[in-house]
Amino acid sequence: MRQEFTLTELPTIYEVLLGRPVQKKSFRTRILATDFLEVVNRFKAGPNRPAQLYRLRDSRHPVFFSRSLVAPS
Repeated sequence: MRQEFTLTELPTIYEVLLGRPVQKKSFRTRILATDFLEVVNRFKAGPNRPAQLYRLRDSRHPVFFSRSLVAPS
C-alpha cells in the first residue's frame, strides 16, 4: 500500500486482504469515524474531480471495528 491513497482505493485494499467484498455503502463512513486516517493537503487527478489523499495517522496501532466490514453473502 502506498503511503498516500484515496478513499476510493482503500476498499480494494481491504477486499484483497480479506479475500471478500466489503460493504460499499457504509465503508467510507465507518473508516472516517475511526479517526485513524489523516488528510493530506494534496489531491489525485482523475477523469472527474480530483480525489482527496489520505494517509495513516499511526500504522503501529491496529484499529478494530465493532461490526464486520465484509458484505453479507
